[in-house]
Amino acid sequence: MIRQIVAVDAENGIARDGETPWELQGDMDYFRENIKKFGSRILVASRTHEVIGRPIANFTYVWSHRDFAVEKGQVVHDLQELFSSLEGDLWVIGGASLYKATLDIADELYITRIDQTYGCDTFYPADLSGFELTSSSDRVYEADTSYVFEQYKRTQR
Repeated sequence: MIRQIVAVDAENGIARDGETPWELQGDMDYFRENIKKFGSRILVASRTHEVIGRPIANFTYVWSHRDFAVEKGQVVHDLQELFSSLEGDLWVIGGASLYKATLDIADELYITRIDQTYGCDTFYPADLSGFELTSSSDRVYEADTSYVFEQYKRTQR
């Protein structure tokens, strides 16, 4: 199963100048809990991997169009090749180009929706047609904002 996990602001923004412009401990805890729940294998774009700066899962596939080395995991240049040989669950954790490239094959989406704008210049795809909202958490209040955790399941391809 392929799942995307992302936090977005009120305008679907995910980053500004290559960095996440918010720090929400509750969202980080949600991210960690869910990643661990389904096998801790992730797919991350090379730029996002560089920003994070360290391995964050049991196994990491790093999508890159250039020569790139990873301490723990495997570099992937061809997503189709990865998905044709993939067994088990995989989390897609960004960035924007990777979310866009994998949205059509994702089975589930885990989206934290933050009720504030942050002047982002990088955005998550807005069109979620083909997905159905299956759950939404109670509102969480933290750091002068609020947010909800939403889960979506694919209904059509």
